[in-house]
Amino acid sequence: MCMDASADISDILIGLRSGLILALKLTYTQNLVTNIEQCELGFHQNSVLQVKISGDGSHAVSGGLDDYVALFSVKERLLLQKIAVPEYQFTQSLAINLTGEIFLFATNYDPNIQVYCNDMAAKQVNHVGVLKAHNAQVTSLSVTYDGLVGVSGSLDTTIAIWNIMELKLIRQIDLLSPLKTVKITPMGKFIACNTCNSH
Repeated sequence: MCMDASADISDILIGLRSGLILALKLTYTQNLVTNIEQCELGFHQNSVLQVKISGDGSHAVSGGLDDYVALFSVKERLLLQKIAVPEYQFTQSLAINLTGEIFLFATNYDPNIQVYCNDMAAKQVNHVGVLKAHNAQVTSLSVTYDGLVGVSGSLDTTIAIWNIMELKLIRQIDLLSPLKTVKITPMGKFIACNTCNSH
């Protein structure tokens, strides 16, 4: 099971082993939850391993043991695009920016990171390119709200900091331990991480 929430915690997505994604819409009154709407999204045929929602709660991406990453509208409960992943691979890590315009993913066998742009005006999804710096599985991805800067963590013990739209590596830091998770703050000022040797 996996889970993510919008920045204001009004939308929560939960990926399930059944392939369903449980979508919760929370209503607040004076900081208390007063209503919860629930629906099931059937965008996958196999276990959902990763789900990430944009900060504004408008879009999300998900991936699992099937052969694609799904981009969907959270508000409309509508599948927008399926992006194929190579055969016998599955989605290992995902990230999406504040508005759902930029998203990234990496699979369990490929150390490269795929970058996509969701062009909402043209109603199409474009492959921007590939980020290459790691030499082992990418375990975690995170992007700033504007989608211009991203970070990745890998089993190769490094964190990579990226200029996403130019597909350029800004800096790579070796922490001498495989990375579990890495996060960049919304404005890109700080990076936090958790390694396999963290206590």
